[in-house]
Amino acid sequence: MITVDRKYTGILTKADGTIVRDWIVFRAKDKLVPEMIEAYIQMCIDNDCEESHIVGMEGVLKRVKKLQRIFHEEVKIPDTNIEDMIFDATEEVEEAEDDKE
Repeated sequence: MITVDRKYTGILTKADGTIVRDWIVFRAKDKLVPEMIEAYIQMCIDNDCEESHIVGMEGVLKRVKKLQRIFHEEVKIPDTNIEDMIFDATEEVEEAEDDKE
């Protein structure tokens, strides 16, 4: 498994049970997430992504904004310990390549 984001750990699965190996976490309480999702939606539009994906992301944006309104006292500027983000993933990439074969 490749670790992209070391601040969080665990196994993430899709609704169908498929294990997701390349996930990162942006929490809804992160003040910057709505703007990030808006930019991502625009990039999806610019790159001709399927309409269903764009509509799905618009739904995510709507829920994040609602969550931030309801729990406004928990919304904050993001922070991360630098040690959580800097690491050499060479070994993990090699393991993932071996798993793929």
